[in-house]
Amino acid sequence: MSTNTNTNSALGYDVFVADPLPMAGPGPLPNGEPRNFQPIAVTLIHGTRDGRRLHATFPEDIATHNTEQVFYYDADGLLRRHDYAPDVLGRPSAAHFAEQHITASGLVFPTHRYIVPTQEDGRALKEPVLISIDLTEISVD
Repeated sequence: MSTNTNTNSALGYDVFVADPLPMAGPGPLPNGEPRNFQPIAVTLIHGTRDGRRLHATFPEDIATHNTEQVFYYDADGLLRRHDYAPDVLGRPSAAHFAEQHITASGLVFPTHRYIVPTQEDGRALKEPVLISIDLTEISVD
């Protein structure tokens, strides 16, 4: 099992990855490799608030980044991170962070959002920042 830690901000996370387990099956894969389950990864969010990780699989007929995505929510139910691999870009994995939430007309909005690439183990890279959005004025009519 390997462990990676990110503590770049008040909200950090640890990613625990278990080694692949052998899979019972009719012999090796066509390329000769042994059959294994995919590595199991669990993310623990920690820091100023506890969090929850939600792995979602969307039906193929729903238009979205890709069918498998991971959402990270803090103890208040606010989205803090959203991991996906956009099909339209060839499936490079990315982490979309949502920070500095404010309330406008009873609705909560993150005012700072940014997207960075992730490594194979789920760790977000600091750079390059692929997209950065800062909202300075929000109104709801």
